[in-house]
Amino acid sequence: VQVQDVRVWGGELGTTDPSADGLDLHQGWLELGDAGSGALSLRVGRQELAYGGERLVGALNWAQQARSFDGARLRLRPSAGLVLDGIGTWIGDEDAGRPDESLA
Repeated sequence: VQVQDVRVWGGELGTTDPSADGLDLHQGWLELGDAGSGALSLRVGRQELAYGGERLVGALNWAQQARSFDGARLRLRPSAGLVLDGIGTWIGDEDAGRPDESLA
């Protein structure tokens, strides 16, 4: 479990939603199997994903607010040096993209 608090130094203004508190769950997941060396593993929950040197999909750990994804990753290692990942994610905030009515 990893939490993240991203706000302007000395203030309460955050980088994303001004009506929310600054403390959020960054990562929290359950893993079945051994993703490091096992032949099959499943990870479910909020997690960082990195593919293509983080150019395709990445956590943006170099930015002030790192990115994580709600979803599942199934990892298969059929032979040495070959890793196949199947991922499924979803947008966790149903209000994403809608203006905040309380800011009027």
